[in-house]
Amino acid sequence: MAAKLHHPAIVQTWDYALLEERYLAIVMELLEGQPLNRSVTPATLDARRLLELLSPIFDGLHYLHERGITHRDVKPQNIFLTHRHGANLIDFGLARDEVHDPLTRTGVVMGTLRSLAPEQLTAKRVAPVADQYSLGLVIYEFLTGESAFELKQTQMAGRSEPVLAVASSPSVGEAFSVALARMYDPSPDKRYSDLLAARAALLEALG
Repeated sequence: MAAKLHHPAIVQTWDYALLEERYLAIVMELLEGQPLNRSVTPATLDARRLLELLSPIFDGLHYLHERGITHRDVKPQNIFLTHRHGANLIDFGLARDEVHDPLTRTGVVMGTLRSLAPEQLTAKRVAPVADQYSLGLVIYEFLTGESAFELKQTQMAGRSEPVLAVASSPSVGEAFSVALARMYDPSPDKRYSDLLAARAALLEALG
């Protein structure tokens, strides 16, 4: 599947090979840079700069979603900041074509727990809005410096601190905080229709 994807914000997979009839080798584009978690210290960028940095990821995920593909593991380690081409989405080991191969095996949790949308823990079918939730957590974490895992615990307790935490960041206001919180709303139906709509709402909230 990954070899069929061609987008500037998605690492290119060129070929596959079986070595010694035992090991699968993947030939991929060489990226020069570092993942987001090694390149940027949380709470050091203002909201506008962070959105500019992650804008290609919005585009890359939208490209996947238009083709019925959900990445399923959007997290700082899988957002690679290159020296020449900006942010790239990497690691498609858990990506799933929701049109042709939609079901998750019963009882198997796929992805990184701290980044998973709630429905990834329970649903047999996971829609692209799960990636929106995870990207929203990335933005939250890198704006506030607060742990995404703690945010999820707060959500489970039904408290409103996540919105307040973002609002306390000096580069944003309440409008942006509310717009961002919609990305990681626990209910998939309450999130944005797609990531382009999400990005537009965030930029509009910044003014």
